[in-house]
Amino acid sequence: MGYEAITNEEIIVGKPVTNPLMAKIKGNLDYLLGQIGVNTLSGIIPNASFEIDSDEDGIPDQWTRNLYPGGSGAYEETDIIHGSKAYKFVHPGGDGNGGGYLTSDYIEAAGNTQLNVRFWLKTTNAAIKVQGKILCYDTDKIQLSGGDAEKTFYSSVANPTSWTNIEGSLVTLPVATRYIKVRLLGGVDDTNQTGIVYFDLVAFPIIDLSITEGKIGNAAVSQGKLKTSQGSVSTVSTAGAELTLPGGSYGFYPQVRSAHSSCTVEAKMANGIYFTSYATNIFLKPSTVNGAYAQQRYVTASGKDPWLFILYDKKEGQIVSTWYAPDHPSYGQGGNEKKVPHPFADYLGKELSEHLEIILVDLKQTREIEKEARVEQTVSEIVMAEYTVATSEELKFKKRDVSNEKGEHRFIEEIPDYIKVRKLKR
Repeated sequence: MGYEAITNEEIIVGKPVTNPLMAKIKGNLDYLLGQIGVNTLSGIIPNASFEIDSDEDGIPDQWTRNLYPGGSGAYEETDIIHGSKAYKFVHPGGDGNGGGYLTSDYIEAAGNTQLNVRFWLKTTNAAIKVQGKILCYDTDKIQLSGGDAEKTFYSSVANPTSWTNIEGSLVTLPVATRYIKVRLLGGVDDTNQTGIVYFDLVAFPIIDLSITEGKIGNAAVSQGKLKTSQGSVSTVSTAGAELTLPGGSYGFYPQVRSAHSSCTVEAKMANGIYFTSYATNIFLKPSTVNGAYAQQRYVTASGKDPWLFILYDKKEGQIVSTWYAPDHPSYGQGGNEKKVPHPFADYLGKELSEHLEIILVDLKQTREIEKEARVEQTVSEIVMAEYTVATSEELKFKKRDVSNEKGEHRFIEEIPDYIKVRKLKR
C-alpha cells in the first residue's frame, strides 16, 4: 500500500473523525515507517525488517513475493531475531518444487561500485538451498541483460539452523547500473530438500574503505557508528600553504573559496610535497592576505572531541593558517598521530621558524566556536575573521577522544611539546 494523501475536506473544522480517515492516517504512518530503512552508501532498503504490512495481505510493504511450485510463504511472529516479525518460506520437497522469494522495491545505486548485503538467516534443514541476489537496472528502471542482469551475493546448501547474521560476498555493480533490487530466495526449486527458511533484517553493511594487501575489507565499520562530518582549512600566506585535508581517504572532493572578490586563489593537490606515505593534501595560495578557504565533507566514525589547530606568526601577531575537524588530523592519513601530529604539511618533520607557533585551541572554546558555525561560515572562517591568539597563557593538554576506522574509541594522551594549547580572544 502506498502513501494516500489526506484532503483538506477530511480535516475541516467541525467534521467528525471517521474510521476511514483514521485508517488512512494509520496506513500513511505504516508506509512512512516502512520507508525508514537502513542507511547505506548506496541508498536504503525500505521495510528492511519486514515489519510493515499495511494492507494485511501477508506480504511486507515495498517487497513483492513469488512462490515456487508447491511452496508457501508467510510471516513468522514467534521465532524472530529483530523487531516483531520475520518472514519464512516452506519447501514441501519433491523435484521441481520449492519455497519462494522476496524482492525489494527499487533502490538507488551507482554503477561500477562494490556492494554486499547482510541479513539474518535460519533454516530447519541445512541442505535446503538459499540464495541472495542483487538485480541491476538502468536509469529507466529496465533490467540489464545477460550477465549484468543480476549478481549473486549468497548461495549455499550448507546453511545455519539457528539465527545467524550472514554477510554476503562483495559484488561489483555493472557500469550502467542506476537502480538495484535485493532478492532473497528460500528453498530454491532446483534442490529437492524439504524445510523452512527464515529471513529477517536485510541491510547493506558499510564497507571499510581501508586497503589491505590490495583488497578492500568489508563491513569493518558498523552503521550505527558511521556519519558524515565536515572540516575546514584556511591560509593567508601569499606564498601558499600545504594543508592536510581532514577526511583523508574517506573524504569527498573539497570546496574552495576566496575571502574577498579582489583575492584570487590557486588551489591544487600539492606543490612539491616530500611525503613518503600517502596523505590527502591541498595547496592553497591566495593572491592577497585576505586569504583562501577550503572545506571537505567526509565519512567518519569519529570520536567526540573536535580539533582546532592554528599556525600562528608570533612576530606579526597574525593567524596564518587554520585547520578544524571533529577528528585528529591523522584520521585518514595513516591513523598515526605521531607521524601526523598536526595538519600543517609544510612543517611535518621540520623545525619551526622561531616566529611561528602551532597552536591547539582549548577544547571547551573549540566547542563554543563550533556552535557559531553555519552553512555560509565555517569554523575556520569565523576564527580568521573574528579571533586572534591569547598568547599570555599556555594551557595543559587534556586527553581527547578519537576513534579508529572501526569506530572503536581510544584517547590521545599527549601531544608534542612544540604544539601549544591556548585560547583565542576576540
